[in-house]
Amino acid sequence: MVDKRFGQVALIGQPNAGKSTLMNRIVGSKVSIVTHKAQTTRTQIRGIAITGETQIVFVDTPGLFAPRNRLDQTMVAAAWKSLDAADIILLIAMAHCGINQGMSVILDQIDSREQTARVVLVINKIDLVRRDSLLETIASFSKHYDFESVFLISATKGDGVGDLVSWLEYALPLSNWMYSPDQIADASLQSLAAEITREKLMLRMHQEIPYQLAVITDNWHQFKDGSVRIDQSIIVASNSHKRMIIGPKGGVIGQIGKESRKDIQQLTSQQIHLFLQVKTRPKWIDGAVNYQTMGQTNDRVINKEQQ
Repeated sequence: MVDKRFGQVALIGQPNAGKSTLMNRIVGSKVSIVTHKAQTTRTQIRGIAITGETQIVFVDTPGLFAPRNRLDQTMVAAAWKSLDAADIILLIAMAHCGINQGMSVILDQIDSREQTARVVLVINKIDLVRRDSLLETIASFSKHYDFESVFLISATKGDGVGDLVSWLEYALPLSNWMYSPDQIADASLQSLAAEITREKLMLRMHQEIPYQLAVITDNWHQFKDGSVRIDQSIIVASNSHKRMIIGPKGGVIGQIGKESRKDIQQLTSQQIHLFLQVKTRPKWIDGAVNYQTMGQTNDRVINKEQQ
């Protein structure tokens, strides 16, 4: 008789709702980038956590918003597609936003879908509002959809996250685990390293540049001493963006490389030699739907002991 539990939990919501922050906190490591900018997650990123006898695969999806180009369309489609295989859907809402126009569209979409997954409302960022306003927020959401359960959390501070994890531990179906107990993500190290560099770029750049760049890990070579050389390409749409990322005398890209190398070393527990090159590819957004997989074929995964 199987005494273990396993299942997929999809995190959906509007951009900047805190999905990545919540997944990283539960998994215990940075497996999805977090910035103050909206629409930073572009693909489905899976983080793996174990609580008791339950292995949980969290699927962090791109935030749901009105798409403007082909890449946006692919991002939104990927978010909705993630619900097909989910056992539980966590709708992440922001306590200080309530049901705005974007959230209303999401609720209508969830209500119209034919799905077997259990839908749970998670109201995040409760530290930004008065506690006496939360009951009214819960009531307004409950009028739109009959959620199986509701949790109030602050993903940044950790408030209420333990209660959510405890509920998930017994809510997922009885099943053998699908991943090794020490695995915390199903993305390759190359992909995670590229995402770390993209995070540093998004934190440093402003306005539209973050949404018009991609990072590709072209080369990952491990030396006999255990150190690793990583070559990454930063793809931008114009030469003006390229100049801004490089910066005067290479100062901007030098600082980005320094910050990225530090986080990659922490992730892998290896000495990292990181080399960044900026390349201009006009209109790459319209033709690079699957840019994340370019040059990233190694299937090494990140395990707990590599943190």
